[in-house]
Amino acid sequence: MPGAQVAILNADNGVFLSWVDRSTLADITVSVTRPRINAQHLDDFNGHHALSILSGQANLVTRFNVAVRYIHDLTVAGSARLNVWMEGRGVDLNIDCHRTAPWANLFTVLSLGLGTRPFASGGRSDRGAHAGRGNTFWGLRPASGAPLPLPACEFGPLLNLSGATLGAG
Repeated sequence: MPGAQVAILNADNGVFLSWVDRSTLADITVSVTRPRINAQHLDDFNGHHALSILSGQANLVTRFNVAVRYIHDLTVAGSARLNVWMEGRGVDLNIDCHRTAPWANLFTVLSLGLGTRPFASGGRSDRGAHAGRGNTFWGLRPASGAPLPLPACEFGPLLNLSGATLGAG
């Protein structure tokens, strides 16, 4: 990403903010120097977690680029709350609400690249819905401009989804 101040290369996991409050991550690129996937499995991923907030609150993650596909590009979990992810992009960005009640987080002005998996999320099924109440997804845009499929109702309660590119899927 032009202007990136920090490049994280060839990492299975990029940044984990665990129990961190009121901090800013800005101008970060997560990438690889060469693909970390088997040439026979091109749909695989280059790492596990790119950028994650676990049990943290009031953090800002901005102007980031997840330049290769990770299993979980952007992760919130462990009751992560009141965090803002904005003005970022990825090659096929996904927002991983990793269960354990992440709530009231804002994801805004994100360029999703291919946009094939915007709400693909992990986490053990015995840990509740993927997202807690009040998460807001605003201005998520795939490069194609095509409507994004809405997450299933089981994804989480009382979510806010807004933007011209959200559709029935």
